[in-house]
Amino acid sequence: MQTQTANRAALSSPATAPGLKPRWLQAILWRAAHLLANVRAPWCVALLAASLSIVAWPSGYQLDDVYHRMILRNELTLGNGNPLLDLFTFSRGDVARNRADMATGFAPWWTSPGYRMNFFRPLAAATHWVDHHAWPNQIWLMHAQCSAWFAAAVVAIGYLFRRLFAHAPDAEPLRPPHFLRMALPPQWSAMAAAGLATLVYALRDEHAIAIAWIANRNLLMGTFFGAVAWTCHSQWREMGSRRAAVAAPVFFSLALLSGEAAATIGGCLAAYALVLDRAAWRGKLLSLLPCGLVGLLWLACYQALHCGARESGLYLDPKHDLIAYCLGFLQRAPVYIASSFGVSSALGLSFDPPFMQRILVVEAIICVIAIAVVLFPAIRRDRLMQFFALCLIPAIFPLCAGLATDRLMMIFNIPASGLLARFVQLTLNQVRLSRSPQWQISANWFAGGAILLNTVAAAGLMVLGIAGFGKYGAAFQTAVHSPVFDRPHFASEDLIMVNAPDALYPLYIPYARHAQGLSRPQVTRMLATSMTPFHVTRTDDRTLEYFIPGGLIADVFSKMYRNAEQYPLRAGTHIELPRMSVTVLEHAEDGQPTRIAYRFAVPLEDPSLCLVEWRDGRFVRFVPPPLQDSRAVAQASWWKMYHIEPMQKAIGL
Repeated sequence: MQTQTANRAALSSPATAPGLKPRWLQAILWRAAHLLANVRAPWCVALLAASLSIVAWPSGYQLDDVYHRMILRNELTLGNGNPLLDLFTFSRGDVARNRADMATGFAPWWTSPGYRMNFFRPLAAATHWVDHHAWPNQIWLMHAQCSAWFAAAVVAIGYLFRRLFAHAPDAEPLRPPHFLRMALPPQWSAMAAAGLATLVYALRDEHAIAIAWIANRNLLMGTFFGAVAWTCHSQWREMGSRRAAVAAPVFFSLALLSGEAAATIGGCLAAYALVLDRAAWRGKLLSLLPCGLVGLLWLACYQALHCGARESGLYLDPKHDLIAYCLGFLQRAPVYIASSFGVSSALGLSFDPPFMQRILVVEAIICVIAIAVVLFPAIRRDRLMQFFALCLIPAIFPLCAGLATDRLMMIFNIPASGLLARFVQLTLNQVRLSRSPQWQISANWFAGGAILLNTVAAAGLMVLGIAGFGKYGAAFQTAVHSPVFDRPHFASEDLIMVNAPDALYPLYIPYARHAQGLSRPQVTRMLATSMTPFHVTRTDDRTLEYFIPGGLIADVFSKMYRNAEQYPLRAGTHIELPRMSVTVLEHAEDGQPTRIAYRFAVPLEDPSLCLVEWRDGRFVRFVPPPLQDSRAVAQASWWKMYHIEPMQKAIGL
């Protein structure tokens, strides 16, 4: 009790900060605090977020959405025996099935024999089943459902913040002084800070792709159910509600059935028990038992169904390669933390060239150190800051195991937004957290910049990101309708992609054409991607020899099918496929093939082969060079394809 009183006194005393804010700014801040502290603020913020997400409604299908449609229409089966289980399955890890997929072109020729990409998300799959049976041709309604899930998640997180911020020693509303006789700035209450945290979370641009992509609805659902489970757990522990005690594990199970990312909520509940739960240690441990048992049961089912990723270079599995995971963690963790404060983007670790990735990591480390220096005095003295900072630890470890992308940060951003809002509250209230006047000045600048960067700027970037992702899908549709595919006998031909924008295009283009009633090739073969430059030489009438100095498996989506460092493709490797064979002639130290020979069953000019190359945003006919002659194939621009062109189209340039 004495400690709580001391904390309350410390957090209520204004600092002798250099200069008070002008009165007009104080009035604006108090008005904002009054609006954000309102009990209806989560609903208003959710309405704002849903309104911004309407930009995604006209964007149509994107990549995995085409794949999902084929499965739900029973035009593609993957061996699970049920479309709801197949929906998020690319491979179950069966060697024979992977070999068959390589033969048909469903997987590239370099796919690892034990490659597995199988996820257990039946509840999210059920919502897609509803989409394709209730309104199969109204794609905007599918996007509208995603907007509704996002709005629901924002409301749930808003009321979760109100419960968490009630633990602050300054949780009671503080009356502002009279503006005509103002000696001190108006004080922000903890409920106002909870509203600010909700606003910051709802406007984060990292959520743009998760909102705009129908196939990513599982992230929105997992966040919603996870936030409700967290709120119920808090209500049970604080008020002794039996209904909340039962509801917490129920909603946690729904979150896990929506997507694996919801497992992060379990770590947040552990942090809650450690910092905010007032019970004895025995009670703290027992409080984690209901949700803990649900998590163990889910994990047992997950392993029994052979779910997860294996032999893929896209995912870092600490169970099978702890060293690779630790090295990846050191690279990804600072980028994710910097991104949560709005000063970086994890997308660069996946889509930027290696040199730019190293620069991104160095910049992120510098930003994280600077942020830690500013936040540390507040974390050291404020229990709520300690709680949010502790939540980041169990949230960052699973985040670093998946694909490096901002869209996976939806649950990680909950404690990150709370941490930022609490610090802004303490700074605006001029709470004395350090004796250094230089630190107080830095804290003021940090708080002001954080508000602008994570509200006004973030809202614009989120809308731009949603619109840009829709334009990326439009670019894919342009490739689908490339004139070179309009051939009378295309359905009986082998489509040979001399190079492709990325390793996913050969998978999705045949299904996208089939879904639109267009002819699709008999099989699809991808020889390389356009992410690295290479030379192609015609050694005889049936053979093309590739020299790729940077390695064949260099881009992020090529790595999805094989971890070349663990499962290298060494010189002498020979793979026989229908009407084509592949021989690795040379390989690099990291196990990637650098010189490859592709030999076809018929001459390259045979009409049964449709040879195409990627050029200027579409596929065009590839003319093989003369015998013993070489030709250079230029590298496509990563930035132009994944960043510049979609954003240019989004803003109408």
